[in-house]
Amino acid sequence: MTYVISAEGLNRARLLGALSGGGVTVRRVSSGEKLVFSVRKKDLSKAVAILDAMCYNYEVKSVFSEKLRFLLLRLPLAVAAAVMAVVVFASNFFVWRVEVEGVGGTLRLDVLAAVRECGVAPFTPRGAVDERMLASAVRECAGVTDASVTLDGSVLKVYVLTADEPEDPDGGGEALVSAFDGVITRMVVESGTPLVAPGDVVRRGDTLVSGDILSVSDGSVIGKTEVRARVYAQVTFGYSYPFASSSSLTYTGNEYDSTALSLFGLTIGGGECPFGIYDAETESATLFPLPVTVTRTVYRELALAETETEAIEDFMLGKREELSALLGSEFSERRDIVSQNGVAVLKAYFTAEICIGEI
Repeated sequence: MTYVISAEGLNRARLLGALSGGGVTVRRVSSGEKLVFSVRKKDLSKAVAILDAMCYNYEVKSVFSEKLRFLLLRLPLAVAAAVMAVVVFASNFFVWRVEVEGVGGTLRLDVLAAVRECGVAPFTPRGAVDERMLASAVRECAGVTDASVTLDGSVLKVYVLTADEPEDPDGGGEALVSAFDGVITRMVVESGTPLVAPGDVVRRGDTLVSGDILSVSDGSVIGKTEVRARVYAQVTFGYSYPFASSSSLTYTGNEYDSTALSLFGLTIGGGECPFGIYDAETESATLFPLPVTVTRTVYRELALAETETEAIEDFMLGKREELSALLGSEFSERRDIVSQNGVAVLKAYFTAEICIGEI
């Protein structure tokens, strides 16, 4: 099976080089608002690990789902309306999508594999879903401390918690590791050797404070101590929410033209889209015989119909309250709305300073 990966981020040539160097065979590469490419199933885990290590935001989809959407979008309007009516009716009886919240990267793939091993996948009858059995199976995944599974219409939602607190808060340990991705803001270290400092970017699973006692002269390990520390970081949680067809969006007439030159992995020019809601068209050309690639992106501002704003506000409020209740912090939010393949998609980001490790 082949998977399509959409990655957001700069320095795309460096990412492609890292994938190739990591033994990942990359196919059908296209560069637009996102870098889109295909990998085989056997290379998926390696590709995900490289994307995580390079701090890219990304989305993984199977080629089957992409082809199905391609065909549906090109059906005559009347036939498409009839198909959608059948889909809406059938969604009451089947699981159409599995969503995992709380984790990403390889652990997310492990959770999805555990769900599939229990016999649940798209088009599984709702009556065949045992939520308790699924939650129990997910808890068996390495790194998962608790999980819950709920059926929300045709969507099976898996909520996962990872270890971010020790079982005994009064005791120490051999090392303190990060429970989330983030940027370190402050550290309280009673004992142990800090391996990071405020301003550092860390990934989930990175060691923050070690129990090794290091020599001042040469940095060698000269002893061990019990770690007692608490580390905070600025953490951002991102969500995508398709909420309406593109017919709910209208052009305002405002456009922004961004042109960038790429040479040997370096990018000059370009700019961030100034619009909150937009769609975009990207064209790339190589100036032969020079290894210079010119990329031009035209962003067109869109306005959202008033009828859709309530659904967006409800989604943002629900996610903000969910994160605040789970992590005990007040989250700031940022949102973008883009048109993707005929669907209006909300990109929501929630940021707060939270404790990413305590021991």
